[in-house]
Amino acid sequence: MTVSVVDAQGRSTSRLVVPVSVAGGRIEGIEPDSAEAVSLPLHRVISVADVDPTR
Repeated sequence: MTVSVVDAQGRSTSRLVVPVSVAGGRIEGIEPDSAEAVSLPLHRVISVADVDPTR
């Protein structure tokens, strides 16, 4: 999925994430291109979009 978040300065960014869990106010996942673990705070999420799995 693509998750758009806003940082403390109000800038928005989008990240491609394979979700692992949603708990404790965070989305935990893996960025598929780099295999990097990511943790995104839910209060910073502004949108979520499904991605074509054949990407």
